[in-house]
This record gives sequence, structure tokens and C-alpha cells, in this order.
Amino acid sequence: AEGSRKQLLKSLLESQPMLAWIRSYSLRSEPDAKKEVGLWFSSAFLYESLVQFCRDNNVEEGRIPTKQRFGRTMWDKCNFVRKRKPDGMWYQIFGITEPDLKEHLLIDGLQGGEEDPAEGLTGFIKDDD
Repeated sequence: AEGSRKQLLKSLLESQPMLAWIRSYSLRSEPDAKKEVGLWFSSAFLYESLVQFCRDNNVEEGRIPTKQRFGRTMWDKCNFVRKRKPDGMWYQIFGITEPDLKEHLLIDGLQGGEEDPAEGLTGFIKDDD
């Protein structure tokens, strides 16, 4: 189906790998429910996750966003709340945990069908697979 999550993510991966990463992991800049608490992640950790995602999904090295572009996109385009700490910039993210971001997610491993954030969990693979 043309509107499937998998096709959308593959298309984004070609043109905007960072948005494909955000959508694949269902990262949100705002809460979905009252009193939902976002977690704070260092930009270094998030960037490492992005690079791993791009490599896992065969994005050419030259097309992986730089750290500078990553920061601009997170703040300017995607509106994630950030704060500077002594060890660098940190971003508040809703809808994900640190273990989730450490999982490898292959777009080809996702099931087709309508876009559903929970469906993305089927695309996770373990390191020892």
C-alpha cells in the first residue's frame, strides 16, 4: 500500500534520514497525555543512535547528517526542547526510552500497513541476532 509506514520511512530515508529516524522510533517533542514526562538525552547519545540507524539502513556515509545539522534539525525544525549542561546539549524527548534507542531498527523489518507508532516495535532486532 502506498500509504504504508514502511514505504513512507523508505522515502524519508532517501531524502531526509533524520526525519526517518525520528518517525521510526516515534520520537515526540511534546507529550501525548496529561502528565506524561519526557526523558532527557544527551545530544551525543542521540546522534550516535541516528548514525547507527542510518548505517543499519544502508544510508551512504556522505548522506548521514553532521552533528551540526543534527542539532539544528532537532531544535529548529522539530522543536525539541533542549538545555545546555556542562557535558553538552540535552534534548527532552517523549515516547521513547534509552533501551529503545539502543535497539537496531531496520525499516525493511517493519511490517507494511497503515502508519501506527506501536507497529514500529516489530522492526527492532537484538544485537545478538
